[in-house]
Amino acid sequence: MPVGINFRAGRERIGMVVNSLVVTEMHTDSPDAWEAISELLRSTESRLESDLAFCRDYPPDPGKHPATTALLKEYVKRVEILLDCSRRGADGMKYLAQNHPYLTNEIQEIEGWIKRRKPNMPLRSLSEEDQDALGDWLIKYASSSYSKARQFVSGVAKSLRPKGAPSKRVQTLKILDARLANGWSYSMLASKMCDCDAKVHNSYCSERIRKRLKELESVLSKYGIHFKPADSVKYP
Repeated sequence: MPVGINFRAGRERIGMVVNSLVVTEMHTDSPDAWEAISELLRSTESRLESDLAFCRDYPPDPGKHPATTALLKEYVKRVEILLDCSRRGADGMKYLAQNHPYLTNEIQEIEGWIKRRKPNMPLRSLSEEDQDALGDWLIKYASSSYSKARQFVSGVAKSLRPKGAPSKRVQTLKILDARLANGWSYSMLASKMCDCDAKVHNSYCSERIRKRLKELESVLSKYGIHFKPADSVKYP
């Protein structure tokens, strides 16, 4: 019987992080090892299926939210592939590693732009027991050396730590939607949508928004999403 990794902490978030790292790092032909990764990934199925259902039942208006619509399309495509692979067990995981090694990384990156973390939601972390369990599993089933396993576990633990201030990515996506849908200039976006505490939004706010949109556009380009520059901006 394949032996999975028994985490004391919540498995869903950890499952995504571990899978994204293991699939790109694992070098083994052991069916047990691949089946164990599949079993871990299946702990995320319920949440992913719920997210897919929400995307299908409540699609954004492409006229009002063009960037969100395009990014959600790429998200749905990747989640469908991931769910299919996880249900196919060891064979599915091998296929994932060979054909879509960065799929879970991409899913998590897109989620950072489309999903706002709920206030007071507990953060997942790896306890010392969790780290020992993951390290033992890597050495036994993934043909990993002790030094590589230690480095790997450290990377997983680091990726689960709080990242400081709440991300403004969800709001940035909304700002890009507004720019594309309405032809608003950066100064207009600043006056209507800047989320700083200033009473009057100035050129500094406009420049901050411009930089945030450039970062988002760079991410979108990774997924083949490109929008023509707004040459017909309606406002100065």
